This record gives sequence, structure tokens and C-alpha cells, in this order.
Amino acid sequence: MKGIRLGYTVAWVLVVATLAASRCFSADAGSEAGAWIPWRNETAAASPSHKVWDQQLRAIADLIRADGVFADIRGYYPHLFGKVEAARSGSPWIGFLAFEAWWPKAVERTPDGPPRIKPKWEYNRPEGLWIGVNTLRDLDHWRWWEDERGRFYELPETKRKIADFPVVGDRMFITRDGKASLFEPLPQERALRWVIGQLRGQVKADEGSLDSARRRYEQFISPEGVAQRKQEIEAAAASQKRPENQALERRNAETRDRRREQDLRDAAMPKPGSREAGTAGLLRAYEERLAALSAAERALPAWVKREPIPRGAQGDIVSPNTPWAHPLVVVSRTFFDNSLPPTAMQLVTVPVEPFASRAKSDGKNPQTVVPLAVVEQTDWRAVAKMLR
Repeated sequence: MKGIRLGYTVAWVLVVATLAASRCFSADAGSEAGAWIPWRNETAAASPSHKVWDQQLRAIADLIRADGVFADIRGYYPHLFGKVEAARSGSPWIGFLAFEAWWPKAVERTPDGPPRIKPKWEYNRPEGLWIGVNTLRDLDHWRWWEDERGRFYELPETKRKIADFPVVGDRMFITRDGKASLFEPLPQERALRWVIGQLRGQVKADEGSLDSARRRYEQFISPEGVAQRKQEIEAAAASQKRPENQALERRNAETRDRRREQDLRDAAMPKPGSREAGTAGLLRAYEERLAALSAAERALPAWVKREPIPRGAQGDIVSPNTPWAHPLVVVSRTFFDNSLPPTAMQLVTVPVEPFASRAKSDGKNPQTVVPLAVVEQTDWRAVAKMLR
């Protein structure tokens, strides 16, 4: 518990420092007064559902614009834009809301118009804060695996909370109160079968290598192989001109030949303590473990321990709360309600990294501090009330 309290203390110090920096960075970043670049919707379609999505994304954008960090905009130009993607029939549509803090050099202003991004900068943008709606694409960088039933993840640690919403790994998940859990534990049975499948693949590869080694050894000791070996020994001796050197070279060649035969024999018949034997034994242990589980035990949550990594497998399946282990989870099949209209927002994900880590070393750069201030200060409880 002491370590957990220390982690929260460090996180809180970072938050306080970041918020303080967000109020004072403008003087160091430049004195030029900035202004909001107009909202842009990057979705070309204009169906009624698209229009509703635009209104919803704008509503979230309004909450962001109300953030106190924008009371005095200097040294940068903030920009918000949105887009929506129609999903396949029966699945919720996906939306994105992006925030960028633009450098003054990349923005042009006219006497009677709003600021706009210079065309030559369109493909050299600052890193944006991309807020996802109804999407879990941003989990691709989590550690994940796949079996015949689909993808599952190693659930990262919940580092802290923002507005009572968990920051899992590098991002915050916002859902409406009472919504079903976003993740479900991977059952022990499925996890064990996954590791067994990996170990069987390694054992099969080992057996293939062993068969190849046996064929090489059998060829080496066959009558044809023995005859070839004698010719090579005599050829080595004949390479010397002096008779005494020929005898010495023959003895050396015979020694090399015997050593080669021993190496091939060892490779064809591995010792009980070899790594191949260890993998085969681990496979038997996993198969016996699975067979011994009751129906209730097969449904228990599986955790994975990746240090040390067993040969041939991605990790060791262990009991929940094992030290240095993490839960294995799948995205809940019941979280998204596909009966809702395509305009329904059900989930919002907000990346906290890399802005939080960068703020430790670069706490006065608007491209780092302002997006992090948006993460820390936006009224996400109000966003949650928009969700279904």
C-alpha cells in the first residue's frame, strides 16, 4: 500500500505542476496573442446521422473550450476538429475529436477574418490530442495476442483517476454510470489452451529439428558416410608432403572426425536436461493442469506472468494477484449496445500519454502542456452524461 500511495503522490505532484505550468507558460512560449482556429468537420457526408454526430462532437468541443487554460491564449493557436466513420451495419459509428496547439509561425491572420493554418503546414502538424468515441482502435499498442476466438489483452495497470474515470495504462476511459464493464476476464481454460497451443508448436518444431539431426547422424555413420569420411581423412593426410606430417595430419583428422560423430549423436539424442526436453515437459504439465480443472476453475480469471518467459510460450498462466503478473482480458461483447441508433455515443477514450510524461521535462511547451491541461481540466463528467 505504501508503494501505491507513493505512486498517487507522484501523479498528483505532476498534475499540480502541469496545471501551474499551463497558467504561466505563455510568457516563455511567446507573447503573441493567439486565437481559436475555426472548427472543422473532416467528414464529407451530410446525412442526418452525420449532422447529429457533428453536433455531439461540437458539444464536447465546447466543454474543452470552456477550460480555464484558454482564458488568455498566448504563444499558440488552439484548434479543434472532428470526423465520424460509419461502421458496418449493427455496430456503433465511430467518432474522433482532435485538439491541436499550433505554432504562431504556421498560422496566418487577416484583418477581417479568423486565423487559419498556412497551406504548407497542413502535412506538418503538431501532435494532437485525439479523443475517440466508440472506438477501441487505440488499444493496438497494448500487449495483445490472438487465438481462434479473437484478440485478448494484457490489461495495463490503472495508474490513477481523472474525474473518477480510470487511467488504464496510457489512456482514460469514460463511460456512463451503470454501463456494463468494458473488459471481461479471459477464462483460465482459454488462456491455458492458448499456451498449450504455443508449446505444441514449439515441440513440433523441436521434433522436426530432431528428425533432421537424426537423419544427418544416420547418414554420417552409414556405409556410404563412413567411406566418405575415410576419403576425407586420407585427403587431409595427403595434403602434407613429409611422411611424418602426413601421419600427424591423419591423427588430427581422425580426432576431428570422432568429435564430429559425437556432436551429431548428441544432437540426434538430446539429454534429459536439454531445453527441448524442458519444453516437452512443460507442455505435459500444462495439459495435465487443464485436464485437472473443474468446470468452475476453468471459468476463473487468468493472469499472465511474462518474466521469466517460458521457452516456446508468451508467458506463464498464473492465479489472480500473483506478483509481477497482469490480468488477461477481452473487450466485453455486451458493452456496446448495437440496438441503439448510429448517433449514440457510448464510450470516450482520452490519451493521457505521451503528454503527461513529456510535461516532466518540457513543462513550458504549449504543444505538450495545453493538451495535457485539456485532459486534466475538461469537465468529463458532463461528457459522460452525453453517453448512452
